[in-house]
Amino acid sequence: MRKALVKFMYFALSIPMYYIYTGGFSFGGIYFQYCFLAAILLVLFTFFVFLVYPNPERMVKVLKYAGILTIPYIITMIWSLMVWVLNLTRIRVILRGFVWPSYDILAIFAAASAVYLFGKKGVYYQLISLLAAYVLFFAGLASKYGIAVFFNDYLNVILTRGDVTGCFAEIEKIAYAHGMGMFLIYLVLTLKENRRYNLIFLLPALLCFFSGFKRSALVGMVLTVVIYIIGCRLSEINLKGYFAVVGILMVIGAFLYIGVIDSTLFDVIVEIFNINTMGRQEVYEYMKDYYDFSITFLGKGLGFISYNIAHGIIDVGGNWRGDIHNDFLRQYIELGMIGYIIWAWTFFSFRVRQMAKMADGKLGLFVMSCMGYCWGCFLTENMYYRFNAGLALAVVILSYCIQRDEEKEKQLEFY
Repeated sequence: MRKALVKFMYFALSIPMYYIYTGGFSFGGIYFQYCFLAAILLVLFTFFVFLVYPNPERMVKVLKYAGILTIPYIITMIWSLMVWVLNLTRIRVILRGFVWPSYDILAIFAAASAVYLFGKKGVYYQLISLLAAYVLFFAGLASKYGIAVFFNDYLNVILTRGDVTGCFAEIEKIAYAHGMGMFLIYLVLTLKENRRYNLIFLLPALLCFFSGFKRSALVGMVLTVVIYIIGCRLSEINLKGYFAVVGILMVIGAFLYIGVIDSTLFDVIVEIFNINTMGRQEVYEYMKDYYDFSITFLGKGLGFISYNIAHGIIDVGGNWRGDIHNDFLRQYIELGMIGYIIWAWTFFSFRVRQMAKMADGKLGLFVMSCMGYCWGCFLTENMYYRFNAGLALAVVILSYCIQRDEEKEKQLEFY
């Protein structure tokens, strides 16, 4: 009875956490979406369960790993304090700069709630919630456009690789694809260890993922596969060096990418390969007025891009509400060169190496592979601050952390 009630309450909060992608309320001048409220209630519910039926050992483990995941967000907020003071930044911008990374931290702890409540199976409970949100959204599309149009447009999305979307153009509103891509990575990379459950969820996850057909997610998946395949060939000792090298390459790559955008090389590449940037090229050119590719550029502070776009101070067109479809460029503009490098190092390298130290190389390789996916998506998308993507990233990592901890304990007991 108790387990059934916990599961019911979890889904009652986690499904709205994914599905309610619009609507909210203002409090103290800050706008809160209802999905964030559902996440807060889920965290509070988990704390209540802990008080009534405590599992201190699991709680410590989950909080330990969740704390490592929050480091890049905390570091950037601390860095921004200095930038805001130096720039005499408006209070409204500062509030937004605190709130956005706070949502990502909330996503981490909402994911941690699933892992605390259900252990390593927490990833499946959260995946069920996302699949349920997809089903509700698909039901709305089928009701609005008709069953025949729904299936015809779905096939067109896949056959044209996302060029012809039809009614599925509306799926951009919910932006589930990047998060589902993260679950797919988990299902594939841990298939050998979790064959039974992974095979059950693999097909539904694929069908949902391709309804959004995100090219950036496919790029991220290619990087994930390459990182994972190479890492699988290395011993536990060699993996430590591998994590260091890949982490450094990701940081250097993120740095050089800004240099390419700042120079004429980006335009040359777009022209040579005839790439349809869907307006990104023009936006990147316009944003050059707001930064310098120089070590003396300290940044504008967190919240600068979203606040100024939302209030029409920066005009990037009606289809670019709230951000510039390039997480790397936004981070650079807001954090400056030094802050940007610190952020990239903590996000792509530091967390991986810390988790590998706390568990084993197998965990480190999984987390590094997830970072490869993020790196590919950040090139041309707004995924870093996307709440449902943050939920997915956190829960797949935390669930695997618990699984590797359990495997490690079994090995110690055997010896």
